[in-house]
Order: sequence, then structure tokens, then C-alpha cells
Amino acid sequence: MDVNRGRIRISKCTYQNRYRKDIILLRLDIDGPEHTNPDGEILGSPHLHIYREGYHDKWAFPLPSDFSDDMELFTKFFEFLVWCNIDNVDELSLEGEILC
Repeated sequence: MDVNRGRIRISKCTYQNRYRKDIILLRLDIDGPEHTNPDGEILGSPHLHIYREGYHDKWAFPLPSDFSDDMELFTKFFEFLVWCNIDNVDELSLEGEILC
């Protein structure tokens, strides 16, 4: 799992779930540029990239209904962790505090 933030536009963010170090299984892009899928479909931001055999992370999709309309970055990170089936996500609060 890794997180990349924009340097000029701090609302820009990318969350990635990887296999090994080089295969991106899931990538959530927030407040970035439009994405063009291999079939020519254009998606705005935010969008979710899902690994597809032969295309890697080149395909993007609108956010599933599991994601809220809240654009707070920590909220999106929490939702992304849940969507990726990360263990112990319930120990985090949406205020950014650990609830241990």
C-alpha cells in the first residue's frame, strides 16, 4: 500500500494497493487529470483503476457505490482500505485517530 500526494495541489492524491513492488492491483486517483481507458472512454476524477490481465492498471472505473461523496482524503483512504479488504481497518477512526 502506498500514498502519493500532490505538491502544488494538495487535494490531489493517489492510493495504491500493490502486489510485490511493481504490480498495481488497485489505484484510487483523487483530484487528478482525466483518464482515458484503452477503449477511448474518458473518466473524470476521482476514479478507481483495477488490474486487468494484459492491461495492468490501464483501465479505470467510476467510484463504486461503496465510496461516499465525501472528498476528505482520510475518508477516502479509510474507504479504500476497506475496499481492499485490509485487516484491522476498524481500529481507525474517520478523525485520523487510532482507537486501540
